[in-house]
Amino acid sequence: MKAILLPILVLAVFFGCAPKPVALLKEYPNTLMLPASLEMLEGLAEENYDELFEQFRHNCRSSRAKKLYPATCRLSEANLSHTAEFFQNHFTLYQIVPTAEKPILTGYYEPLLYGSLQQSERFKYPLYARPDDMLQIDLAALFPELKNKRVRGRLVGNKVVPYFSRKAINQSDLNASVICYVESKIERFFLEVQGSGRVRLDCGDDIFVGYADQNGHPYRSIGKELINRGILDRKEVSLQSIKAYLLEHPDDVENVLYANPSAVFFTKSH
Repeated sequence: MKAILLPILVLAVFFGCAPKPVALLKEYPNTLMLPASLEMLEGLAEENYDELFEQFRHNCRSSRAKKLYPATCRLSEANLSHTAEFFQNHFTLYQIVPTAEKPILTGYYEPLLYGSLQQSERFKYPLYARPDDMLQIDLAALFPELKNKRVRGRLVGNKVVPYFSRKAINQSDLNASVICYVESKIERFFLEVQGSGRVRLDCGDDIFVGYADQNGHPYRSIGKELINRGILDRKEVSLQSIKAYLLEHPDDVENVLYANPSAVFFTKSH
């Protein structure tokens, strides 16, 4: 029970579980959200509330969470010694019950990478902040019909050219500060896809990084790249199968990753 309750409770907190009082029944496509069963409530005695509390506090740093749970987020700012009581007093646990043969449930996970503030043989791959020389041009200022259209580039002489692609970024001395260095370029790539995550430093501290900007190049799926090359079948493409291929074929990692010219820059969250 313990192995599955933490993710279930996290989902409950952010996908329908709200500070009391709450509705007793809420419908989603092909699912019902019902009050937790007695068995689930009994299993909560084994839950890791300290870890869950820290996750909730981290999510409260976002403006959306603060808007959804203003009072509860304020309460979470205190250093509590009884974290179980925090959730028992302010949240109601729900269970997700499918009403169709193939219900659809999407969720978010927080990648955990390992890194260091200093570059070394182990930690060699930089997480860049937004480059100082990257321009963002609002086309609507010149062409109103292009409202909300922005391009990113850099100035070369008196011309604006596209900003560096993923490959060029990795092969250049980028005009950007480095937040930290991580040990895996594969995990760094999937951190970019996810948009935010956590880096556990070699000193023992954790830092949180979030999306700051993007280099302006179109996103291209490396899963489709592996399908087109006949390496993976469409039915078996997943995060796990892509990672497995990259780990088993280190000489092909850069070729696969460079198939996606889009690159993400980060900011350190507080």
